[in-house]
Amino acid sequence: MPGLDGFAVLKRIRAESHVPAIMFTARGEDYDKILGLGLGADDYITKPYNPMVVVARIKAQLRRSYDYRDDGADTEKELRCFDLVLNRAEGIVTKGGRPVELTKTEFLILELLMQSRGRIFTKQQIFEYAWDSDYIAGDSTIMVHISNLRSKIEDNPKAPKMLKTIKGLGYKMEKE
Repeated sequence: MPGLDGFAVLKRIRAESHVPAIMFTARGEDYDKILGLGLGADDYITKPYNPMVVVARIKAQLRRSYDYRDDGADTEKELRCFDLVLNRAEGIVTKGGRPVELTKTEFLILELLMQSRGRIFTKQQIFEYAWDSDYIAGDSTIMVHISNLRSKIEDNPKAPKMLKTIKGLGYKMEKE
């Protein structure tokens, strides 16, 4: 990187944030790894690397960093995003003031995504939140529910503006 090395960038990030940080570098000496991890990197990957391993490590960091069942999470009675309003107490959702009929599972998925707008949730995290059960890898249940949810809340479900797919990672609700 011109001007700064990865260690300097990591120091700046850690001065302001605790977001997950994975270092990708050609510096593979033990000293460099220890330094990077000591400065606050959550993982340290040296080149060359296998892209599938990188995806697995990113998913692991997301799992650890997003405590989506935190009891201190957003406890607002209503969640608002774009023209959607989710009323937790009454269990209803409206879009532009009109009621949207959702199943219990769709409601829970939407609640999870709306309470943490901009945050990416894996299929496993969504499944475990909505069903309160262990996830079965390879199951397409989440994709079907996301598709159904989009058809009910998006103006154009084929080009969603609110409920986004993040390829290889999961889903998120866009911030306005």
